[in-house]
Amino acid sequence: MTDIKNEEPSSDPCPTSDPTLGPTPDLASGLPPFPGLVLRPLKEEDVDPLARIVQKTWFKADLPSDPERGDPAGRGDQAWEESRAQRRLQAAKFDFLFYLLKSTHGLVAQVAGRPVGVILADVFVLDPHAHPALAGQDRLYRDHVAFLRSWVPDGGRYADSIMKDDRDTRRLYDQHRSHTEAEVVLFIVDKSVRGQGVGKSLWLAMLDLLDQAGVKRYFLYTDTDCNYMFYEYRGMLRIEERIGVAGPLGEPLDKFTYLGSPSEDLSD
Repeated sequence: MTDIKNEEPSSDPCPTSDPTLGPTPDLASGLPPFPGLVLRPLKEEDVDPLARIVQKTWFKADLPSDPERGDPAGRGDQAWEESRAQRRLQAAKFDFLFYLLKSTHGLVAQVAGRPVGVILADVFVLDPHAHPALAGQDRLYRDHVAFLRSWVPDGGRYADSIMKDDRDTRRLYDQHRSHTEAEVVLFIVDKSVRGQGVGKSLWLAMLDLLDQAGVKRYFLYTDTDCNYMFYEYRGMLRIEERIGVAGPLGEPLDKFTYLGSPSEDLSD
């Protein structure tokens, strides 16, 4: 599944046009964003913290093959919780690396030295293998797939489910690739900083990068597991929808495709 996942309101401060610097003022209002906010390129050491944000946001429910609960009063219950948490984390890490694999641009929001959000994009004229969002992203993906399939119970099942959902979702929006130059692949902000300008800062910084890359139109996929109205507030146009379809782990979702421009409002 190609996901844009963000639960950030639309009324947050804006970033500077240089996404590697922070903290930075809102150019429109003169107000600062979240205190200490830094926007910077993605680093390899960000992968695990960002996977934990993905896990907390979209892998909260039981996975299909989670072990049965042990004795609630004994060590069995603790082992059950630990096993379930590890399965969720490893599935979430695969989810993140799967979308990173096809990304050419990535920005991280950092507060107090901690990654609290990320946005990934794929500019189609660039090859993600030659122009990766993160150096070594191919290696990280291969290594985690090998680990998931060899050492995580039913890990291969989780990976296959996520990839199948991506293939199914591509049928929703592949027709739009021919008249766009980029896709926003993933967008997520930790719930501890939502509503305070972090998401909006990440979003506008990525739009600036797309504009610099010559992108005139881009698209994204989102669903009802996210705050999809964010994109309508940001001037994007809904161009496709599917109602009541299955998500990556079988959960029912409504899926939407949005069309946007780095430099103009398309919602009128």
